[in-house]
Amino acid sequence: MSYTSTPEDAVALALNAGLDMNCGSYYRSYVENAVHMNKVDEAVVDDALAHNFMVLMRLGFFDGFQDSLPYGHLGPADVCTQEHQQLAVDAAKQGIDQNMIEAASRAAALADATVLIVGLDQTFEAEETDRLNLSLPGNQEKLVLEVVNAAKGPVILVIMSGGPVDLSFLNNSGIGAILWAGYPGEAGGDAVAQVVFGHYNPGGRLPFTWYPEEYADHVDMTDMNMKANSSRNYPGRTYRFYSGNALHQFGHGMSYTQFTKTLTFAPSTVYVRSMGSSHISSSNSTQSVDISTVDCPSLRMHVIVELTNNGSTIGSHVMLVFVKPPNMVGFGGLPNIQLADFKRTEVESGKTQQISMVHPQGVRKFILGEHALIIGSSNEQQLTHQFNVARVSSKV
Repeated sequence: MSYTSTPEDAVALALNAGLDMNCGSYYRSYVENAVHMNKVDEAVVDDALAHNFMVLMRLGFFDGFQDSLPYGHLGPADVCTQEHQQLAVDAAKQGIDQNMIEAASRAAALADATVLIVGLDQTFEAEETDRLNLSLPGNQEKLVLEVVNAAKGPVILVIMSGGPVDLSFLNNSGIGAILWAGYPGEAGGDAVAQVVFGHYNPGGRLPFTWYPEEYADHVDMTDMNMKANSSRNYPGRTYRFYSGNALHQFGHGMSYTQFTKTLTFAPSTVYVRSMGSSHISSSNSTQSVDISTVDCPSLRMHVIVELTNNGSTIGSHVMLVFVKPPNMVGFGGLPNIQLADFKRTEVESGKTQQISMVHPQGVRKFILGEHALIIGSSNEQQLTHQFNVARVSSKV
């Protein structure tokens, strides 16, 4: 199928659109006929020739022997160098990105709402492929900011990635919502659409901490120590030990409805039944019990929470229960906080569900003394309950 009915129509359209040079034979074969057929004005052809000769003059084409000119010694071998090939790729990528950014901005300026999907793929993060930083690759940050600035309506940003992305460039940008989709699989498009258009109320939680860009820049990725160490300016790893600022905390999640929690039952004391004093460790008058010597069922702590949906739509809520150990000097390796249990519950609008949670064993040493039970993630209503862990002899 031809773009035009005749070759003369094709060259006329190209010349009138500003294409000054044709690398093939079409211009040489059909431009003259196009002028005679009044499909293109001769002045347009003159302008195209003038532009071509201007480039030749800038290159010194009419200034004498080419070998004596700045570019006269260049040949095919110079075109094929690794540096120049990479330059060609970079120029092409930048040209494509800019064209796409401008087109996206124009579309957002006309739309009632904009859904912008950005992120990574397995060319940036995969088995045996490590990310170099925590930023969005390429010109995606520029794309997001220009679309937000041009948008007539709200902008929903959908991020596809397997790990955290530093979104600090969005501060005060006017983004309406951010949806982290991970890599959602073959039905991911349908799932994202249902969430964006409100047909499904999300209740997911972030499964890891979202670190800022400087974390990847300053932390040695071969350092596998988990615990923070201030003496060597090491902030630690994971929500359990990380001491730095986080863009989004582990367990962060949002919903289209509003939930409130009420703690209806939690013990004030948990008794640890050990097999003898030989398994007790002491440091600065604080004691811990070796978990392998403990009657495990005695460590199960039952907690009951009432969850109320105060919004106008049904929603599922993932209840997170954390335990914060005593702040004891001398006991190395204690986490800042530890997830003890979690449970997803769906609650209809205006209804209340009673949720029973259990804090199971999960540490090698259990610190005796006052602990804190924290129910809920850091971006929502949190309940805190203090409880004491005390030891009793197995003979009691």
